[in-house]
Amino acid sequence: MERLLDVQEVAALLRLAPRTIYNLAERRALPVQRVGRRLRFSPSAIERWLAQQARDDRATFQGKLRRRWSEGTRRGGTAHEQPSKDES
Repeated sequence: MERLLDVQEVAALLRLAPRTIYNLAERRALPVQRVGRRLRFSPSAIERWLAQQARDDRATFQGKLRRRWSEGTRRGGTAHEQPSKDES
């Protein structure tokens, strides 16, 4: 059985403020277990959560690229011919 982490340990691991960890746990955005009144976190569950966040971030980025490509080709060009938001 793995040793569960407390809020301070998870905050240090994720480089977030403890208050942010409490907020994420309250919203069920972070895998959490209650031991009595205390919040505890499984290291392996946190690792899986981090991996999922990375996949979600990558999917969001890829989605933005696909939209830009689609918008550019609909206008008769290619995505790289479209001005970036900074250039508009």
